[in-house]
Amino acid sequence: MSPRTRGPRFIPRRAKAVQFGVDHAMIGNRYPVAVGLVGDTGPFSRARLERLPKRAPSTWRSTVQKMVEQG
Repeated sequence: MSPRTRGPRFIPRRAKAVQFGVDHAMIGNRYPVAVGLVGDTGPFSRARLERLPKRAPSTWRSTVQKMVEQG
């Protein structure tokens, strides 16, 4: 794929993909999907995030945030 287009440039060849979006015609049009979900991605994403296990903040992230704040 061209760098100008979005698509499966970094997906391993035998990966099984799950795609969700609001337009059913777009599901699986760039890469074959094992599961296609149609709906509003905002509520779906929030619901999935609520079910993920909580983890401690990354020290790497806090270090980068400090560096950005300091300029």
